[in-house]
Amino acid sequence: MKIFLMYETDLPYAYATCVELQVWYLKWHGNPNTEVNTAPKVLQNTDKVVYPNITTLLRVAATLPVTSAMCERSISTLH
Repeated sequence: MKIFLMYETDLPYAYATCVELQVWYLKWHGNPNTEVNTAPKVLQNTDKVVYPNITTLLRVAATLPVTSAMCERSISTLH
């Protein structure tokens, strides 16, 4: 819910997110795939037309750094 509220203005159909999450959960819960265990892999296996809000949230999750070390390292090499 926190993620939804944080990125609500970025979602193409924010009003449909709750239903979209329920359908998406049933899709993955009914067919667990152990090979799809990271945000980029899940994003590749998510239909962008059927799940536009989830696709947007997965793109955010896939692009956010886990730590700031990589960002700090990139900035320190610029000096």
